[in-house]
Amino acid sequence: DPRHCTGCNQCPQDCPWEAITMVPRQDDRPTLIAQIDPTRCVSCGICAGSCAPMGVGPPGHTGRDQLATLRATALEEAAAGDPDKPVAICCAQSPEAHRAAFRDAGARLHLVSCVGNLHTSVIELLIRGGAPGVLVASCPPRDCIGREGPKWLHERLFNDREAELQPRVDRRRLRTTTLAPGDLASAMTAFRRFASELEQLERPEPETDAELEAICEPVPLDEAER
Repeated sequence: DPRHCTGCNQCPQDCPWEAITMVPRQDDRPTLIAQIDPTRCVSCGICAGSCAPMGVGPPGHTGRDQLATLRATALEEAAAGDPDKPVAICCAQSPEAHRAAFRDAGARLHLVSCVGNLHTSVIELLIRGGAPGVLVASCPPRDCIGREGPKWLHERLFNDREAELQPRVDRRRLRTTTLAPGDLASAMTAFRRFASELEQLERPEPETDAELEAICEPVPLDEAER
């Protein structure tokens, strides 16, 4: 959505398919704008996770779409899980047996097409909305449908890469793990350990009017990339 693009240059740096370039705008705004090459784009959505203003991404998967989906399915997902257990955000490509085990353990399950397109505002909304904790479960780093999904997820959550998880989010309530085929035991150990740690914390008070900022800091653009 060109109305939301700030010209920050993050999405072309994160796109694993080199499908995005920054070009001059056609309006009176001074910044560049992201342009998608449809012959290269595979709709992995990695760009959606990189965009703080939530203006880019495949149809139905921009950050704004992700928040809308979360709000629309919140009651249904909550009813399917134990309110005292962490929410498990899982890659839809992960083994069904692993996701079923999370459900059986009481997790409220929220599926995404790739953790690389997960916008950090989704995690913030869950935690500030009263979830005791969020466990993000990715595919193995070298077996990701979006190529670099787990890599960029980690950088956005823990190393302030755009679109970073905001400092106001309680990191004690966030964990990541891997849903590797053939290694269900490790995933369940990570879930149970996290759930046990959350039991030592006070249950957070839901914020019914949580405001989510959409700010993107400019990223230096090499002249060769223009």
